[in-house]
Amino acid sequence: MDDVTLVGLSPSKLSLLVKATIDNPNNYDIKIKDPDIDVYIDGHKVGKLEMDKALVLQKGTVKQYQIPIHTELSASLGSLFPILLGIMASNRIQFGAKGSIKGSAKMFSQRIDVDIDQEVDLSR
Repeated sequence: MDDVTLVGLSPSKLSLLVKATIDNPNNYDIKIKDPDIDVYIDGHKVGKLEMDKALVLQKGTVKQYQIPIHTELSASLGSLFPILLGIMASNRIQFGAKGSIKGSAKMFSQRIDVDIDQEVDLSR
């Protein structure tokens, strides 16, 4: 991941824009979809990641992609309150995502493990 930007935060939803440089050396496009990824903020599981749309990795390229994602927050507001207070005090969160995502090309598909742990500066 090159960068993560907070797009929106409400008691029920967290929206982020992820920028990632991805190499697809193959001579065919790869479609990324169907995430099964848990989202963590400051080490606390807050929900499941959802992609706003499928991502297509263009064949034979190294390219930076902008990937809009969100999670419907499954944690109760009471358990999120200390996290939200910490975010307001520091303008930073530790963003984590762990699980798998499906990549497919033509009639083949494969699940790929995802394990991300990155600090996000919310003051931008």
